[in-house]
Amino acid sequence: MMTSYELRSVLLKTQDCLSDDDRKRLHFFFCHDVPRRLQDDLTVNGTLSLLETLFTQNKINGQDLTLLIAAFENIKCFDAVKLLKDYMDKLQEPQATDTLIPFLAQHPDKHVKTNHLISLNKYGNNNIQINHTTTNINPSTVNVQQYLKSRLAKQTTQFLLTFSFLLNIGLVVAMVLCVIKMYHDRKELVKAQYWAIKSGHNVQQKILDSADKRNCAVWVNARDGEVPADAVIGGQEGDRHVYIVRIQVDDKNVIPGKLVDKNKRAETEYNGVWLSATYQVLTNPVPKLRYEWIQTDSHNFSLCVVPVGKEEQTDFYIARTVRSSTMVLLGKYDVRNRRLYYLDDGVVKSTDKDIEVLCVL
Repeated sequence: MMTSYELRSVLLKTQDCLSDDDRKRLHFFFCHDVPRRLQDDLTVNGTLSLLETLFTQNKINGQDLTLLIAAFENIKCFDAVKLLKDYMDKLQEPQATDTLIPFLAQHPDKHVKTNHLISLNKYGNNNIQINHTTTNINPSTVNVQQYLKSRLAKQTTQFLLTFSFLLNIGLVVAMVLCVIKMYHDRKELVKAQYWAIKSGHNVQQKILDSADKRNCAVWVNARDGEVPADAVIGGQEGDRHVYIVRIQVDDKNVIPGKLVDKNKRAETEYNGVWLSATYQVLTNPVPKLRYEWIQTDSHNFSLCVVPVGKEEQTDFYIARTVRSSTMVLLGKYDVRNRRLYYLDDGVVKSTDKDIEVLCVL
């Protein structure tokens, strides 16, 4: 890089190129830029003071001697012009080679011609010959591109680091929430299991206690639609109650059946539809007895089920199926095939789903 001493050395050399007339014309050229006293001082000292004034006014400087070169060209002092232009050329050469050569080394192009550029070796006084590829790349453009690439790389790295940090935080939060949810679900499950076990124990205990009560059921003889005041209601057909009865069909067989309110005959299924004017109605004269309907697949209902009758040595229980709140159909439950047989509008039907048997608890 050229120093201020080298510049002033060049300016001193230009003084040797000036004749008295050249000096006079030079002072006239800068008449509007320097004081009157410097215009009239045509000595070497006066010219040097003129140049110093131009430096002070920043009209010329170590990087730009354009105005001074123009002045020497106008007064036709071409030797001085050559000195200044050579200085400016040397001033530009290190910047161009220092910028272009590394760039061209990284971007070789085999399809363009090569030539030789003589560049000043800034590490010594000798000139060295540098082989480079000719191109129209502007050194300033190269510097800007390299700066933009470097800045973009830094911004991209910073963005990726920030994104990775936020992603890790999100994953940690998600894991914590999952652990909390698992703990809550586990707690609820343990609680549910506890109450299920406790409830099951209570139900089983009630069933065992009821085993001694189920033989206390009271059956009252009735006929022609009679219903005792304490009769047990077991179903509903429309707006009429349905009472639990059992019918003696012969000397050996007693079959569970039903009596629909206001009907004169009880009915059941026994080799088809069986109607009877005489029957027995289930009553509850003992307040301590509590009848409940239990799903056949819920518990061991055989311990609490109310015995109703037999058919050819097979136990039958009273059972029902619920279609709606106004249609609860009573019938007999066959333990052999686990089916409920009932009458619906005088038609025998059966089902093995949604069956409830009568138990005493």
